[in-house]
Order: sequence, then structure tokens, then C-alpha cells
Amino acid sequence: MKNRMSNASQQFVDFFSKVACWTWETFEKLLDIILDFLARIIELILAVMNLIFQVICFLRDLCIEAMQTFANVFRGIVNVVRNISCEEVEDFASACIVILLWIVAFKLVRNLFQNSRIAPLLNQRHASSNVNNNNNADRLELGVCPAQRRPGKRINRRKRSRTSLKEEFNN
Repeated sequence: MKNRMSNASQQFVDFFSKVACWTWETFEKLLDIILDFLARIIELILAVMNLIFQVICFLRDLCIEAMQTFANVFRGIVNVVRNISCEEVEDFASACIVILLWIVAFKLVRNLFQNSRIAPLLNQRHASSNVNNNNNADRLELGVCPAQRRPGKRINRRKRSRTSLKEEFNN
């Protein structure tokens, strides 16, 4: 009986030793997997940080190059302005004044012809269209009153176009 008891206790010890070994091996494998996972996570974090650092370096270099280009543009502008002589400025100003005077003279002559009494004689096309279209000027000669404006619709003088002002002036 003692032999059976020792045999049973031996089996019990063998069973628990196998269970303990299995548990220990499982725990070791889980610990290896967890540590391997942590190592891979750390490697991933380091790789992402390295990538972010490279992007930051690239953007820094890009900004430095852009600022150098901007400084070179200003350096070029300074060189161009420095090389302009006083005679060139005077020539440019006198040319601008001459162009401005020609524009003013042209507008003055044009306004004189448009507002004078000989304008219909100079512009026969305009006079023939007045006869054919039977416009407001023809109606005024026949004694017909022009249509009155409605009191609710006010026209702001500043917003009226130049053509409507010219038509009012001619009427």
C-alpha cells in the first residue's frame, strides 16, 4: 500500500511539475512575445521620429533657400535702383508728363467736338440714325413731352454713367 501511495504521490508530483513547467514555458513565451512586441513598437517609434526629423530638416532647408532667394531678389532690386541715374529719372518723368499732356489734349479736343453745334455735321452717321430711329429729339420737335420719371426711383448722380449724363446735357 505504501508503494501505491508513493506511486500516487510520485504521479501527483510529476503532474504538478509538468503543469508548473508548462505554465513557466507559457509564461516565458508570452513574456518573449510581449518583449518582442515592445521592441518592435520602440523601433517603430524611432523610425517615425527619424522620418519626422527628416521632414523637419527638409522644410528647414526649403525655408532657408526661400529666404536666400528672397534676399537675392531684394539685392537685385537694390542693384537696379542704385544704377538708375538722375538723368534717367528726369527723362522718365518728362516722358510721363508728355504722355499725360497728349491724353488731356485729346480729351479736350474730343469734348469740344462732341459738345459743339457742329458735331452733328461732322458725324453724319449719327444724324442719319436720328432720322431713321425717330428718337427723343424728333419727338421734342413734334411737341411731344418726354416720359416723366417715377418718383419712387431715384438715381444717384454719382452712380449714373457718363453716357446718360451726356444725353441729359444734349437734351
